Amino acid sequence: MAEDLCQKLQRIGQQCQFTSDTHLQLVQAAMRTPQDVVIGISFSGRTVETHKALALAANAGALSVAITGNPDSPIGQVVSHVLTTTAREDELRIGALASRMAQLAVVDVLFARIAQLRFDDLDAALAVLPRDVVNAG
Repeated sequence: MAEDLCQKLQRIGQQCQFTSDTHLQLVQAAMRTPQDVVIGISFSGRTVETHKALALAANAGALSVAITGNPDSPIGQVVSHVLTTTAREDELRIGALASRMAQLAVVDVLFARIAQLRFDDLDAALAVLPRDVVNAG
């Protein structure tokens, strides 16, 4: 979900970093400033690595946001803002389909709102991308 959001934001020229490497997440989080926004995603809100990264970013002064199914979780306690998802998942979430769909909905709404705030004409902003990039593949 985080990679999806980052890719969408990059397409409209918004600087965004994503890494799945938890050690690099901690480095990036520790280097944030009050001008930055850090978003962590954890359905349970108890993912230790995500909690550590969000806490570091918050301590560095960044605006910290959690997308979680449990706003009272450890992650929910260290962030500035919580975006709560609702999904029914078993504790042992083999497929985690419901939680991923809920997170994707929040990511899409978040992206749409950022795009609305940044651009009067999103189509024009997207048209700035070179045709070779858009049509590759």
